[in-house]
Amino acid sequence: MKKINLNHFNLLLSGIFVLLIILYFAARIKNQEYAKINWTAEIRSASETTFDKANMVKVIDAVFYNTTNNSTTQTGFEIPDMIDAENQDFVTFNHTTNLLPDSLSLTYFSVDEKKFYKLISKLPYEVLKKYSGNKMSESVVLIEIHPHWKIVLKTSHSDENNNKPVYLATFTAKETNGNLNKLIYKKSLENEYNNFKYIRNINDFAEVLKNKYYWTVSVQMEDKNDELKKISANAYDEKLIEISRESDKPRSYHIPKRISIDWGSKQEYGIEYSFDADEILNAFRKLSQSGGFIEPMEIIFKLKKNEPAQCEISKDGIVIPLKDLYPDLPVKYSN
Repeated sequence: MKKINLNHFNLLLSGIFVLLIILYFAARIKNQEYAKINWTAEIRSASETTFDKANMVKVIDAVFYNTTNNSTTQTGFEIPDMIDAENQDFVTFNHTTNLLPDSLSLTYFSVDEKKFYKLISKLPYEVLKKYSGNKMSESVVLIEIHPHWKIVLKTSHSDENNNKPVYLATFTAKETNGNLNKLIYKKSLENEYNNFKYIRNINDFAEVLKNKYYWTVSVQMEDKNDELKKISANAYDEKLIEISRESDKPRSYHIPKRISIDWGSKQEYGIEYSFDADEILNAFRKLSQSGGFIEPMEIIFKLKKNEPAQCEISKDGIVIPLKDLYPDLPVKYSN
């Protein structure tokens, strides 16, 4: 009889134990659901200096994790080729309603330092939750990449009149190995393409982005009655280069990735000339060694209405042809 009672007692204890486990996990699930909020994330470049395109960075991979419910939050559909402290571009993440992240994996390349860095770290989840908004607002988890390994975590949310980010923590990224393909290839939709054609090494990749030279553009048109309507240029980080056509002093610019020209009179035409990155970088290097430092190089276009454009760059009598990666006839605009 005692043995039967003991078995019943052990069975009762086992039942209570199982019930407590069920209640514990039910409470955890309930608390997880309650802790879910609307949030997104941004990665920005930051620098204490103010020079042109300071702390230029290419984000290669970035993922936020929450290890409690095994969720991940990744970058948005398309991210900028480069971010820097001067411009307002930043890497965005998908908006989500979920637990805030408690971990981060980040890989990036510092163009200024010509180095790859990686950070895999736990985030201060409770602190992040404390300073984030509620279910009625959207919180922003902000990652700032500073020079020399420094990563700063901040947060802000939309229900504050003063939306200034709140500092939370600082981390140290570590140097890591990387290769050129991680820098020159870009994903668009489901395709991947080389965005820096013919660049051969990491040093050249950094220099075609950062180096500045004194140069001007001149246009030779087939018809002397035609007028130059517009010149625009983009650097290799896709930022617009504002070419001064009426400047008293020579100005230095970044190396152009492409130059677009519109011209004509009664009928207007247009071209877009895309440069071979390796070819134009080496041309600038060679010509910069000739003549005075601020004596500008001249990029010369020869335009005909029924033939692909031709281009060359010159200084001190040295002339270097520059090919178009995608040669085509000029576009004839509708009047």
